[in-house]
Amino acid sequence: MKNTAGSFALLTLLTLFVGCQTGPKVQKTGSPGEVYAQGNQDLGVTIDGVFNADGTLDRSAFLGYEFPKSNIRLVDMRSATTASGFNEVQATIENTSRERKRIEYRYRWIDERGLEVAIGTSGWRSETIEAREQRVLAGVTRELGVQSFQLIIRTYLPKK
Repeated sequence: MKNTAGSFALLTLLTLFVGCQTGPKVQKTGSPGEVYAQGNQDLGVTIDGVFNADGTLDRSAFLGYEFPKSNIRLVDMRSATTASGFNEVQATIENTSRERKRIEYRYRWIDERGLEVAIGTSGWRSETIEAREQRVLAGVTRELGVQSFQLIIRTYLPKK
């Protein structure tokens, strides 16, 4: 009986530990190259990125992180500058659930003053991601001088 009680206590502690885990302990700094992510089931996932001078991003502590209750894991985040000088971003996400997931996403492009540029040019795009499937969410700036971006991912809600 004593062994069963000990096993139950250990299982309970393990469940609490795993269930209470939060994202990587990373403080948002806004430094060049930074990728910072946050999310929950109701509001979706927001990934903020600040470009290095060459248009790239640094490796993020959030790679491999599954956002609580969203069944979305950030697998990879890359950026480069196109031949014409525009920034291009590719975020690879994975549907970690056992069910098909329908999402919407959009990029917001931000200049050195912190203002969104090309407002309205990056509308919501919808994607269907099968169970355990990965998908690349790509975006390209439409203006030069973009310093940072936000990638917003949310559950698809059909228009009525």
